[in-house]
Amino acid sequence: MKTSELVANQLAMKLKLENQLKPELRRLFKQMANDVKVVWLTTGHLPSLNSFHLEITSLLRSHYRRVYKKFKKEFSKGIKKTVPYREVKQFAEGFFEEENQNQNFLFPEVPLSVILGALVFAEQDVHTYIRNHSSEQASHIINTTEKDLRSDFGKTLLTSNASDTTGLAEESINRFVTNIDNRVDTIAATETQTPSEAMKLIEITALVAILGGSLAEDGSLRPGVVIKTWNTVVDGFARQSHVRANGQTVLNNEPFVVDGQRLMSPGNGSLGASLKNIINCRCIATYSVLPFGNIPVNTVLQ
Repeated sequence: MKTSELVANQLAMKLKLENQLKPELRRLFKQMANDVKVVWLTTGHLPSLNSFHLEITSLLRSHYRRVYKKFKKEFSKGIKKTVPYREVKQFAEGFFEEENQNQNFLFPEVPLSVILGALVFAEQDVHTYIRNHSSEQASHIINTTEKDLRSDFGKTLLTSNASDTTGLAEESINRFVTNIDNRVDTIAATETQTPSEAMKLIEITALVAILGGSLAEDGSLRPGVVIKTWNTVVDGFARQSHVRANGQTVLNNEPFVVDGQRLMSPGNGSLGASLKNIINCRCIATYSVLPFGNIPVNTVLQ
């Protein structure tokens, strides 16, 4: 499959997954708004939204699992077939003599136990990521939502002519729901983009030794080189810094450098990338294995 087809397929999958998450988020936020209204009318105070942490975490966790299930089959595309013996065409310009540039060759055999072991570790790492990231993102969503809620009620107190608490609550809740609804698309996009790209990186990293490895003389596994390429959806909506990053290629264990910031994968903020580099990002990383540690001459090492 060509890289352009791979990127298009993954983008379509992400959009479909986003559309599955949106109504689930809207139902949860509607419940949140109703609970806020009840507490306000009963006590005259705004409640903490921390009581929704478990529900949001559970919702995100289910969505991340859904993302993983959909993308699991995509992890190895672009890496050819994940089998011990296979032929791969050399694409590193200038590595072979000119007359041998189209030469095919075989990867050494990798023991089945090594393959199964790496896959088990990959699965464990993915589920650890799902558990931790869902909780972290739930806290972030709650904090932002609670800040917006108090801002909405504050604006209503300043501008409302309502003389009764019921009218005040209705107006405030309506403003809150409108603002939340506007955030749903962004949340759905972010909570699909970031985990899909992160879990691809986890899976590929765990499979590096198998997909690009060779056996040393003593029988131990010698990892090959895996590279990743940043692919930007260039359709007039992408931010210019991401357009400039299109085609950037780095080693698998190195970060991309986008707008002067380091990202291990599109949408990843673990190295301090700002929200402007993450929110609404639709970029996609693709991976390639270079047998025996050979790096193409056009690889940009950051």
